[in-house]
Amino acid sequence: MLGIDPTKLGGRRQLRTIETDPVPIWPDMADGWALFLAMGTQWNWVAGGFGAFQSGLKYEAVEVVARSLGMKLDDGRIPVPVFLDLRTLEAETLRCWSARRK
Repeated sequence: MLGIDPTKLGGRRQLRTIETDPVPIWPDMADGWALFLAMGTQWNWVAGGFGAFQSGLKYEAVEVVARSLGMKLDDGRIPVPVFLDLRTLEAETLRCWSARRK
């Protein structure tokens, strides 16, 4: 994982993996899914009296991340179906996180 040999960590940290069932992705959503995963570090955080939580993706980073993936852009923009898939995945993720906080 990341070129790190877990046996050479000296026991200071325990690396773990999370095993899940495969998630079926329709072929026409593959680009949106890849973009969503690549945006994993691009969440806006809101902090307040009740703690901190993610409020949505940083849309200013979407084109930069898409370009880094080598995604084909239409006139320099994310194709509309890919952007809609990204927003759907973002909304569902926020809904799940919100439900966990309650």
